[in-house]
Amino acid sequence: EIPGIATLLPHLKESKIKLGLVTSSDLEKLTRVITQKNLDLYFDVMITANDVVDGKPSPECYLKAADKLGVEPVNCIVFEDSFAGIYAATSAGMVVVGVSSSHSKNELMNECNNVVGDFQRIGLKEIIDFHESAEL
Repeated sequence: EIPGIATLLPHLKESKIKLGLVTSSDLEKLTRVITQKNLDLYFDVMITANDVVDGKPSPECYLKAADKLGVEPVNCIVFEDSFAGIYAATSAGMVVVGVSSSHSKNELMNECNNVVGDFQRIGLKEIIDFHESAEL
């Protein structure tokens, strides 16, 4: 678990932000994880490998999530820790914030709009700032 996520998710949900979870894992694995962490309480949409024909780096998974959320891809912010996921979200036309849990900040900087190490100092204001800075 990435530090700060347990605080960020409830805060975003209370703020009426639509949340989607997109994973390359299958439904069975996701179900085990969400049951342990009660993630199903926060996400409006969950897309797994079972829901797509082409996995990451294809943008299909992110486009499907945006569609199910009823949000234009350009208005989505994706937090992603894998290069395949970063490429998928970028191809979908979304703002991408790299999470340096699997790769260093330096490795991610050129591929993303922004990079964070964790979610400890991130709230709604910072998320809005990520989106606005990407529009410049």
